[in-house]
Amino acid sequence: MLLLLAVWLLIQTSPVQNWLTKKAANWLAGELKTNVSVKHVNLSLFNKVLVEGVVVEDRNKDTLAHIGRLKVNITDWFFFKETIELKYIGLEQTKLYAYRKDSVWNYQFLIDYFSSPGTGKKSQSQTDLRFNKIELRNIEFIERDDWRGQTMSGKLGYMLVNFNQFDLNKKLIDAETVELESPYFSINSYNGLRP
Repeated sequence: MLLLLAVWLLIQTSPVQNWLTKKAANWLAGELKTNVSVKHVNLSLFNKVLVEGVVVEDRNKDTLAHIGRLKVNITDWFFFKETIELKYIGLEQTKLYAYRKDSVWNYQFLIDYFSSPGTGKKSQSQTDLRFNKIELRNIEFIERDDWRGQTMSGKLGYMLVNFNQFDLNKKLIDAETVELESPYFSINSYNGLRP
C-alpha cells in the first residue's frame, strides 16, 4: 500500500510528469518517423491537463504544428463515466502548416498512422463527448498548395465560445455566446505544378 502511495505521489510531481511525457514523445516520434517534442506538461490527474511547447515536424523536417499552450479541464473521474464533459479547452500561440508540391499533403503520414482499418460496419460511439467552453488565442493556419497553385491562410486573435449544448452523437451544436477578435482569412492563387 505504501508503494502505491509513493508511486501516486511521484506521478503528481511535475518533473516525473515531464520525464514520462518526453519518453512518450520520443516513442511517438519513433513510430511516426519524425520529430515530436513537448516542452512542459502539468497534469492534475482525473480532470486537468496543461501542455506547453508541442512541436510536430513532417517527414521533410518542416514544422507541421507548433502548439504554444493547451489547457483542458475535464469532468472529474471521466474514465468511469459514459459522458465526458470537456468543461474548458484553451489553445494559445498555435501555428499549423499544411503543404504539398504533389498530390500528397505533408500530414498524410499522420492520417495513415492513426486511421484504423475499416470493418465495413458502422460502429456506434459508446462515449458521449460534450463541450462547455472553448477559448482560442493567437491561432494561425497556413495551407500552401503548390500542386493546385493556392495558398490559404487564416489567423485568429481571440475567440471564446460558450455552449448551451454540444452533442456530437445528436449532431447538435447550440452556442450561447461567441466572441471573436481580429479574424483574418486570405486566398492567394498562382500557377501550380499540377499538369
